Amino acid sequence: MNSSKSNTLKSAKVSFLPLLSTSIFYIFLHLYIEFTYSLGSFGINLIFDWIVQVIIGYMLFSLSRRKRIFLLTQFIFMAIIYLSHVIKANYLGAPVSIDDFLSFSALFNILNLNQKLLLIFPIASFFLLFLINIKINKKSLLTTAIICCILWISLGIFPQKTVDFLNSRFKYEAWDQLGNYRKSGGSVYLIYSGAHFSANRLKKPNENEVAAALKQLNIQKQHPLITTDNKKRNVYLILMEGLWDPTLLKKVQFSDDPLDPEFRKLWDECGNSWAMSPVYGGETANAEFEILTGHPSNLYDSRVMFQTNIRNDIPALPNILSDAGYETIALHPFIPTFWNRLNVYPRLGFDYYYSIKDFTQDDLNDAKLSNISLYQQSWKIINENHNEKPRLTYIVTLSGHWPFRLNKAKRPPLISSNSSVKYVEQYANSVRYNTGETMHFVKIIRKNDPNALIVIMGDHTPLLGSNFAAYSESGILTSLRNKFTAEMYKTHVSTPLIIINGTNGPLEIGTVAMYEVPAIITKLLKIPTETPIDILKPKGNLHVRTLEGMRLVIKNDNSAQLCKDASEDYTCKYVNQWLTNVKVIDRDILIGEQFALPMISSEGIE
Repeated sequence: MNSSKSNTLKSAKVSFLPLLSTSIFYIFLHLYIEFTYSLGSFGINLIFDWIVQVIIGYMLFSLSRRKRIFLLTQFIFMAIIYLSHVIKANYLGAPVSIDDFLSFSALFNILNLNQKLLLIFPIASFFLLFLINIKINKKSLLTTAIICCILWISLGIFPQKTVDFLNSRFKYEAWDQLGNYRKSGGSVYLIYSGAHFSANRLKKPNENEVAAALKQLNIQKQHPLITTDNKKRNVYLILMEGLWDPTLLKKVQFSDDPLDPEFRKLWDECGNSWAMSPVYGGETANAEFEILTGHPSNLYDSRVMFQTNIRNDIPALPNILSDAGYETIALHPFIPTFWNRLNVYPRLGFDYYYSIKDFTQDDLNDAKLSNISLYQQSWKIINENHNEKPRLTYIVTLSGHWPFRLNKAKRPPLISSNSSVKYVEQYANSVRYNTGETMHFVKIIRKNDPNALIVIMGDHTPLLGSNFAAYSESGILTSLRNKFTAEMYKTHVSTPLIIINGTNGPLEIGTVAMYEVPAIITKLLKIPTETPIDILKPKGNLHVRTLEGMRLVIKNDNSAQLCKDASEDYTCKYVNQWLTNVKVIDRDILIGEQFALPMISSEGIE
């Protein structure tokens, strides 16, 4: 009898182990996150998040043979979930979402060896311990099957009901993903992100929907431009990694201007124009998407458009120029499959794509080809292989990527600063060399090809410490993105824009969204277009930066305004309606039947 009682008590203790371990690990991790990152989440709402982890804990326990290994496996799993959220939020201002899982290979490829090891070690440790300790029997299989069925039903079959339930419970805001994470906790937030992604898979619009959207956008049939100018000029489109102006950090004193003096002079001649990027600190592909296609990104959360959302050959800038008799050439000294460029570039109309295997890695900054070497080799490639037709030369630089390390033997530090953020000085020296080397290339182009159209801009503002440390140090941003004002968002998204219109010289453009750039290029080239490349922008000289869950509007007087979904402001209501219709045209062109193309062509309907 005593033996039976003892066994019962022992069994009861074992059955409570996942409940106890989950509670201890949960409290420990949240306290650690709060004291280390000041991003802890506390409150009664987290009971749901804790329950999710308890359920996962029991599933892991049912599949485990040894209790000690189970405890270690569970702790590593929970640490991965919660620390990954705060590490990403610390640097990029937003928690991990389902989109990040789709971009995992891209993240892995851009990291150096030590960073790759830090990323892979906890994940590999979890799977190794899980496999070592795995126990398969009827009970464990049944537990796993039940949980997987629940996930499949909630995320795969009824995702919208899951989204609606979580929205009603936690009052999520589309523009405040970090706030959403803190309201509900890391596990529930991931479930919400997965359900939202599943519920909002892009669907092809039908012909009537496209026609209605074009009518709402007040877009008439497009007629070709009439021009007698048959001179076709070469185009050089350069997207510079992390280009920005550090002197905007008003409380930081630099020993010298971080921008090369001649580059600064050229930008001044362009009226210090700005291009508003859809991304911050990374995901260059979305900036590329905009400057090549004329379509806004951030229409469908934070998806990287190159990854999943371009299924058709589309009337992008390279295709338009190709139809006009241009050779279209893309050059980027990195892995061709990165951000799916190898598959997407041909759909945009590039005839040639030169990637890492086509460049000699002879002058590196932190394993990234220097700008001067990239430009020299690109110049040689295009002049030796592509000199019979007018050409679009599209160059994406790599040097200047975070953490802004230079080859100090060739590029010793030139600039010091009083900033408490170490990345500021590193970035200042990096951008000084990168802008100087770009200016050297610009001189070569203007000397040898004086009538060329040259367009230069950054892909995004640079990552300067956690919680926007350098920006908040100077008071131009706050440490939390959900506290940004409209002017702060304008600073947050803007990167220098330089346009040299051949012998006519530099142009003053002002502040525009990146998706407006292709239409600027075709107009300067006087190339007729019968495509949506120049129509997916609001009327009335408004410049709208689409952001996740909100819109930043730059008005005629250069003032900035934020528009959220429920805003009743006149301008915001117009912009939000514009956005609804743009999404229809966007999906029709990217993944649909492209009904819009004949409707707006000179052959189309009135």
